[in-house]
Amino acid sequence: MEVYKFFPTSSLQKQWGLYLTDCGREVIPAHYVIYPPQILMDATQHNFDEKKRRRMAYSQLVYIRNGQGYYENEHFKKTRVMSGTLFFVFQELYCGLRPDPKTGWEIYWISFGGDQAKRLMQEPFFSPRAPVMELAESAQIETSIRTFIDRVIDEDAYYKTPYSVTGQLLELLGQLLEIKEKRTALSAPGEDLIRRAQAFISSHALEKINYDDLARQLGMSKRTFWRKFKLITNSSPLSYQLAIRLNYAQRLLLTTQLSIAEIAAHAGFETVYYFSALFTKKAGVSPLRYRKNNGKKT
Repeated sequence: MEVYKFFPTSSLQKQWGLYLTDCGREVIPAHYVIYPPQILMDATQHNFDEKKRRRMAYSQLVYIRNGQGYYENEHFKKTRVMSGTLFFVFQELYCGLRPDPKTGWEIYWISFGGDQAKRLMQEPFFSPRAPVMELAESAQIETSIRTFIDRVIDEDAYYKTPYSVTGQLLELLGQLLEIKEKRTALSAPGEDLIRRAQAFISSHALEKINYDDLARQLGMSKRTFWRKFKLITNSSPLSYQLAIRLNYAQRLLLTTQLSIAEIAAHAGFETVYYFSALFTKKAGVSPLRYRKNNGKKT
């Protein structure tokens, strides 16, 4: 069943900076004759047909649940989009989209506008140059989108968008941004190997680690390993290990009556002097002062 809901926008909502203009579920059968449906053309005053592209007055996310189609904008050439794919339409940009006549499609869409929406729908967040997301996590995102639309459809407020809905919209956009950032990070060369190295260091942080051996096990030279680790984690392997040791020592200071020398040994430091100097540099106070400041007795 097709469902739609459209909202007028008040001046106060424009000041709010983020508002919903419409959302719904659309089913276009295979071998259709007319697209877009007349109700969408009448309600939105926009024709989405790729041969009659128009500049959009709002942003939109579109999730293809079934079928396939085509999408393009001013910065993105015409591309086939499949089921399980989400793409963005960008405010103030020409775009073209339509279902494949051979398959039709079933889509969910959410349209939104405002100054905050305009800020979010641009670099470094979402870009019209990379508007399409293939969602391996499609079931989770589909559920989030359907829950959002169902709430809006069921809401007894046809005169305007409920302000509380914008919070859910931001949460949904946040989920998509997290997926995008995760994929960007995982695409970095050697990312999976560095994550394995992080796990190994975390598990053996209180021990002496031979970083030459660790690099060889990962198939890298020590120099390459050091460089990639720093690039991906913003920390050298040794600094990463020392941070874990200091965190462990900090817990011992607060939860035990061990002496400073004993804590240094438990945390893997060879000398109490080195431990105290490093702790003081990072925490701004000596281990003894840190314990006293937090109400622990020596």
